[in-house]
Amino acid sequence: MWLLEQPEYKDWLDPNKILEHHGFLWVKGKPGAGKSTMMKYALAHARKEMKSSVIISFFFNARGEALEKSTLGMYRSLLFYLLTAILDLQKEFISLASAKQNDSEICEWNIKELKSVLASAIENLGQQRLTCFIDALDECEGDQMRDMICFLEHLGRVAVSSRIRLNICQVVTIHTSASIKAYS
Repeated sequence: MWLLEQPEYKDWLDPNKILEHHGFLWVKGKPGAGKSTMMKYALAHARKEMKSSVIISFFFNARGEALEKSTLGMYRSLLFYLLTAILDLQKEFISLASAKQNDSEICEWNIKELKSVLASAIENLGQQRLTCFIDALDECEGDQMRDMICFLEHLGRVAVSSRIRLNICQVVTIHTSASIKAYS
């Protein structure tokens, strides 16, 4: 797959170049150009080759159920995968869930709470490397997308300043030629 050979992709994975891109890689392309197929390949490759890294992902689905096309669903999914992969991170979440639990069996989390727990979990990764793939983020509502991008960029800055190894690859549809870009 051509993506794996691109200098931007290689730089994105190189911990010595983290200050250049703060752990972010954008993959941009026209509708129907194969971005999601490429992302699935890159995700499978990362899971096979990056055994020492926790790999989490979310693929937005504009035709799916509400949680498949919202940042609420993305945060819930990413947090679930992260807490499942690193059991030590569950302690804070369990204490927050216990405090939040009321008489009903269902405990609803809002975006602000999920972002807080996700940020805390990432800040407590220690030496564990986290690689995250997010596909088709443009398929969620515009305001949600902008808020999510700001939040993820904040996580990237916190990770760099805390020497936490966090890499986030995001795919978005554009209406010009395809490109990849690593940036802060």
